[in-house]
Amino acid sequence: MNIPAQWSKVIADIWRYKARTILVILSIAVGVFAVGMTINAGQIIQRDLNTPYRASNPASLTMHLSPFDDPLASAVEGTREVRVAEPRREESAELDRGDGEWMEIGLAALPDFERVRVNRFTLESGQAVPGLRQFLLERMSADLLGLGVGDTITIRLPDDGRTYDLEVAGIVHDMHVMPIAFFEQAAGYVSLDTLGWMGLDTHYDTLYVVTENQDDKAHILEVAGMLRERVIEPAGYQVYSVEPFEGEPGSHWASGMISGVLIILTVMGLMCILLGAGLVINTISALITRQVKQIGIIRSVGGLRRQITAMYLAMVLFFCLVALLIGIPLGLVGAKGLAVAIGGALNFDITQVSLPLSVALFQVGVGLLIPLGAALAPILSGTGIPVYDAIYQDGNITTVNKGAVESVLGAIKGLPSPTVLAVRTTFRRKARLIFTLVTLTLAGATFIGAFSTHRTMSAKIAGMGDYTQLDVELSLPGAANRYTAEREALRVPGVGLAEGWYQTSARFVFPDRSESEEVIATAVPVETATISPHLIAGRWLEAGDTNAIVVNEDLLEKVPGLAVGDTVTLWVGEREREYHVVGVLSAHLTGARFYAPYEFFTKVNDAGNLANVVRVRAAPDRFLSGPEQEALGERLVKRFEDARLGTGTFDTQYDLVVSNMGNFDILLSVLLLMSGLLALVGGLGLAGTMGLNVLERTREIGVLRAVGAANPSVRRVVLFEGIFVGLISWLLAVAGSWPIGLALSNVVASTVLNAPADYLFSLRGMWLWLALVLVIATAASLAPAQRASQLTVREVLAYE
Repeated sequence: MNIPAQWSKVIADIWRYKARTILVILSIAVGVFAVGMTINAGQIIQRDLNTPYRASNPASLTMHLSPFDDPLASAVEGTREVRVAEPRREESAELDRGDGEWMEIGLAALPDFERVRVNRFTLESGQAVPGLRQFLLERMSADLLGLGVGDTITIRLPDDGRTYDLEVAGIVHDMHVMPIAFFEQAAGYVSLDTLGWMGLDTHYDTLYVVTENQDDKAHILEVAGMLRERVIEPAGYQVYSVEPFEGEPGSHWASGMISGVLIILTVMGLMCILLGAGLVINTISALITRQVKQIGIIRSVGGLRRQITAMYLAMVLFFCLVALLIGIPLGLVGAKGLAVAIGGALNFDITQVSLPLSVALFQVGVGLLIPLGAALAPILSGTGIPVYDAIYQDGNITTVNKGAVESVLGAIKGLPSPTVLAVRTTFRRKARLIFTLVTLTLAGATFIGAFSTHRTMSAKIAGMGDYTQLDVELSLPGAANRYTAEREALRVPGVGLAEGWYQTSARFVFPDRSESEEVIATAVPVETATISPHLIAGRWLEAGDTNAIVVNEDLLEKVPGLAVGDTVTLWVGEREREYHVVGVLSAHLTGARFYAPYEFFTKVNDAGNLANVVRVRAAPDRFLSGPEQEALGERLVKRFEDARLGTGTFDTQYDLVVSNMGNFDILLSVLLLMSGLLALVGGLGLAGTMGLNVLERTREIGVLRAVGAANPSVRRVVLFEGIFVGLISWLLAVAGSWPIGLALSNVVASTVLNAPADYLFSLRGMWLWLALVLVIATAASLAPAQRASQLTVREVLAYE
């Protein structure tokens, strides 16, 4: 086949420098892979998360009421603003895990399992309708517990400790339950007849409401207020709490969080391509520098500049096309893996993995335009050199003026010669050095920033956990006398301090008589020892306070504009009363709430000396370990059962705080995955740079060999140069990690916790990156160093 001369040259250059070609292709392919993985995964997740979620007809709001029957649900559904109102009975119990441990399980009873209209779930195996002494188990709970259809489990009721054996009649998938891995609560569904057999009330206590306008949260809250005032309370029923939909109406509660994280990952993927473009610039610049004479000769015999430019652009185009052939399929595989991992964690199915045309075109666009655009500047610069200068210029010899580095090295006595030579040659090609340093610096800054983000989020959760200055929190559904409850708790071996609190729900009443959604009202002793208030404004409660309250940051999200000094109207139970905001606490893990002085709040709200929460500590100066807290909680439950104060449930500090930190390990792993891709591109860039440097210094290496330099000495020069570049990039990465880590922390905190976070730098990440960058630098320099040590005098003399 007769191939034109210019294209033969392109093919020859690509084949002659195979190692360099592979490095450039891989660096571009990594970026194409990263971008395709994150964008495609995002589309797959949003499709398979929100589409079936909307199809399940999610409730616009959930209302917890005093016991009611079907006529009330029909009356609510008969209002103009409501599309569907479906009642349920919700009970909390404990499930025997089979290993001697008990797990909390939520049991929901529905009026008609064959016609579920709100928050629908799907049958996976077994039967759809549970019979007497049977129940349906949510699939994540079944997987965690290792249960299947036909298995029998033991359920324990919290009030009196009675146990019942129930058969698993079916396994269902319910997207509306919180993942059991995050919240450690199983989910099951029983008939009202089974609840009656267990001795429980068979009246409904929860109403799921779907409003006509499901996209306006303010409208949904207005409907909730209207239903309370015009339908529910006039019928003689009490509204205990109202839970509007969290997040954007019509979207899964985790949709916004996932989108925020995927945006971060997509930006990091684009950074991979940009860094790969830096290697393209270095490679093309070095190639043109070495081929200046060839360019001059081609132009002297009639070759046009545009023809020469097309030759080098064709070479870059080849790099891009091969990279796309590698990166696009791998991006599809990565998208499937990422989507399946997130789907498994959040309990939804990935139905189909495909490559949308829009994603493929985006990958092609960035995979072509960014490298070609990056290469255009050195190509135009190199092909524009005058013919005379091109022919009579030696592109392989660079005059190096003695600069600051050489002056400093000259002033330091006793440095090994390979070290001095390595440092000097490092700064010879400053433009190439800059591109290499930018690549490694961004990779390192992102790596350290990911660790700093994890440390920041862990500290944020720990700070939010100041609310849990306790070992165990015992909840008493029926409430008990505060002083009796504290006395019984102190009788439990290992308890050194006990505090009784009273919690209920409340609503803010605005001047236009509209109401907020439900928030938690907490009556606490003003001298509490089980909370460490982190005030961001105002003060904490003081002895003698009456209608004073302290709100937390979470509540400010529900009631925007609230500030210290404001007078607010609160509806608590059946009473409406004014309160003064005296302080604002930082956000913590228990949601929107306010705190009021115990004596005053319980008195004016007819709660007397009741307590429905008992918080205990074993010692004032330390916390128990997780297993110790669990054992203490079980002793508390047993003591209160024996004292006939009711069977409560408990949470430990470990459950409330420490286990939550583990959830961010998943996010850290994903961030580190992307940082690893950046590090890979950085390593490829350094390997390419070292290979170019060795190639350009072939004659110099020959001189070293001629004056007696042994192979190990030549290898050390190249290795020291690579390690020195790695060390410089590490110093720059440490400095650059601050703004990158700060940006990552703010995005993650606002996306996941919906709260700001104080940035904390990670020393562990810094030292880990130092170790990793030294490994990268050494690995990237080994092959060029070996090649340099193997150059013979004949090769040096023949080198052009």
